[in-house]
Amino acid sequence: MEQKLIIEFKGTNGNIQLFENFVRLNRGGLKNLFIFGPTGSKDIYFKNITAIQIKKPGLTAGYLQFSIHGG
Repeated sequence: MEQKLIIEFKGTNGNIQLFENFVRLNRGGLKNLFIFGPTGSKDIYFKNITAIQIKKPGLTAGYLQFSIHGG
């Protein structure tokens, strides 16, 4: 069953898509092949997320970090 895309955020080295039940991280490039696989994306279901950490960009790059069960 196809999930409905709610919103998409585009960054400098990838994008994040928010769906009804999960978040999809999309990144390209050879460096991310080992992390995200050949599709260049990773789905994280909300039920598996235990924490979210956000750092706004300033003098250094910002980031969005998800903690998951067993991670």
